[in-house]
Amino acid sequence: MESTEIGIDNQNTRNAKIMAGLYGVAIFLFCFMGLAGLIFVALGSESDGVLAAKILSGPITFALTGFAASVLSMFFLKGKALLQILVPIFVSMVAGVLGIIFTFIFFGVIWRML
Repeated sequence: MESTEIGIDNQNTRNAKIMAGLYGVAIFLFCFMGLAGLIFVALGSESDGVLAAKILSGPITFALTGFAASVLSMFFLKGKALLQILVPIFVSMVAGVLGIIFTFIFFGVIWRML
């Protein structure tokens, strides 16, 4: 009797799972450890906290969007091994750069108006 389980096939999504694991480690490093460092720096002065937030915005955006792209590639890119690796890398790189740009716009324009 054959199993009719609905799930993710291991062979078709192996690369996406590896990428999700790598981005999971990046989330831990950048988000949790980076934000702990940000809080430590911000306790000293507000301007140092703003600078640390500007620096961390790119890596945090990189990690979160890369993880999301790798999880989505498990479902939408089944059987396409190379794309399961390249799509999360491309998405995270573009999002990391945009995260830095938007953070500088926020702190340069909007933050001064508050």
